[in-house]
Formats: sequence, C-alpha cells, structure tokens
Amino acid sequence: MASLLHRTLLRAQSDRQLAELASAGSARAFEVLVERHRRVLLAQCRRLLLDTDAAEDAVQAALESAWKALRAGTEVREPRAWLLTVAHREGLAGLRRGYDHAELHDALRGGDLPEEELERRTAIRRALAGLAALPPGQREALLRTAIDGQSHAQAAEALGVREDAVRGLVHRARTTLRATATAVTPAP
Repeated sequence: MASLLHRTLLRAQSDRQLAELASAGSARAFEVLVERHRRVLLAQCRRLLLDTDAAEDAVQAALESAWKALRAGTEVREPRAWLLTVAHREGLAGLRRGYDHAELHDALRGGDLPEEELERRTAIRRALAGLAALPPGQREALLRTAIDGQSHAQAAEALGVREDAVRGLVHRARTTLRATATAVTPAP
C-alpha cells in the first residue's frame, strides 16, 4: 500500500522535481519520469533508425545514460527536452554504427520455399529501386552515412557541403523511402 501511495505521489510531481529526486537517488522517481516520456523517445528513435528493435536499443541506452548522468549530478532544467536530446544522440550513434551486415546476408540467402525466395527478392528489388529513385545528393548522403558508416562531418567533407546539409539530405531521403514503402505495403 505504501509503495502504491508513494508512486501516486511521484506521478503528481513535475518532471523537474522527478529529475531532482532521481539525481538524489530515487529510482522510482526516474521510473515515473521514464513512464511519462518513453513513447515519445521511442518514436523519435524510430524516425531516425527505421527499425523498432534498434530504436528500442537506442532508447534503453539513452535511459541508462540519463540515469548515470543524473546520478553524477547533471543539472536538468527541462527533463523532457533533455531526455529527447539524449535519445536523439543515441539514435545518431546507432546510425553511425551502421547496419548489421549478418542480417543483410541472411536476407540475401535463399529460403527453403520458392514463395519465401520470391518475397525476399521482391523486397530487395523495391528497396534498391527506392534508393535508385532518390535524387543523387540524397542517395549519396544516405549511402555514406547509413551504409559506409561515415559521420555527418565526414560525409559533408566528401560531398563538399555543410554538415547540417548532410543531415537534411539524409532526413529527406529516409522520409521519401519511408513514404514509398508505406505506399507499396498494405496496412495490416
């Protein structure tokens, strides 16, 4: 009963008060803060990484970093914005790490059934066609950052543009590919 009452009282606190309590060592206050903002953090990471599992991993890493930072005495004035920033940085780190090439290899390996092989080849063709249809700048920025694992600064130097321009190109490329995929894939 006392635990339920304590949790109810914590839920009534502001984000800033919860962050202060968490930095003082209250794991329950941090849990309430996480409950409040986990969905928006996950949505942000999904937009960056385009993969639910990778987004979940990024959110977990971000929350771990946030907890450690609070415990180390980091002063947080706007906890929601701060958590979004931490999650965004973890998402970008996930992009820099690149894709799991073993997963790509498994996707390219033949299936046991002809129907599975046809589905796999069709999905690969759609992905490559969508990539080929992108404007050259967007395609190059996306390939350099997502496939080659270059940072935005490295890609910007190679392309001869500013770093924020590379971010914009990658964002537009991902948005276009996502829109194309949803237009082709029927809703469940």
